[in-house]
Amino acid sequence: MLATLSDRRQFPDEGWIFERKLDGVRVPVVREGGRLALLSRTGRPLDDTCPEIVAAPAAQSCGDFTVDGEIVAFTHGRTDVARLQQRMGLTRPRQDVEASGVAVTYYVFDLLRLEGQDPTRLPLRTRTSLPRRALAARSPLRLTPHRNAGGAELRDGIPRHPWFLSLRDDRKPREVVRERAVTSV
Repeated sequence: MLATLSDRRQFPDEGWIFERKLDGVRVPVVREGGRLALLSRTGRPLDDTCPEIVAAPAAQSCGDFTVDGEIVAFTHGRTDVARLQQRMGLTRPRQDVEASGVAVTYYVFDLLRLEGQDPTRLPLRTRTSLPRRALAARSPLRLTPHRNAGGAELRDGIPRHPWFLSLRDDRKPREVVRERAVTSV
């Protein structure tokens, strides 16, 4: 589910999960029957654009899963969608991708299928713990950290990165509220 912008300022800790908003491209990864695919939202394969991302899920001991995540590029420790765009249209791994100099990282934030089972009916708090048990986080694959409490502190404590996501734990599929943090310039 895509995030929706909200002016909501209060998020009670109970019933919500919090995470930082990454500025990247949302990409599901499917590994099934010995095949692996990175797919754009429109279903276009991204395997040639991000060969290092393909290699990370392919190396997992778990052989059957679908995860939802985001491909990001960093500038000075911060996700940078403009830098990522320099990489996303490239499809010739040796000539273009390697020469671009844009390293990418894949952040997993949800597990949609695991060994033939559908975990999407589980409460989100339970489901966000599953990737940590099923997948090994090795570069360039990372697991998105979630906080179970302290949404206001998270929102107010990130002036250099003014977006955060609040996720309803009791909603299936995940309900995401994107909020602009209050910052002073």
